[in-house]
Amino acid sequence: KGLPLGTTMAFCMSAVAASIPEVMLLRQIMTIRLQAAFIGYLWIMFTLIGWLFNILDPCIMTMK
Repeated sequence: KGLPLGTTMAFCMSAVAASIPEVMLLRQIMTIRLQAAFIGYLWIMFTLIGWLFNILDPCIMTMK
């Protein structure tokens, strides 16, 4: 079957939003504290989105 839909969505979004090159670029314009808050916010949001899609996955699959 592969990965659940929510896990796949969360991984794809986090790979783009929290990549090492982006963190290095943000370091030039953000303080460390603000950057940590931003990464923490992304971590929480991607986790919640992953859980939401995993919960809704059976409903989404029946619509196909």
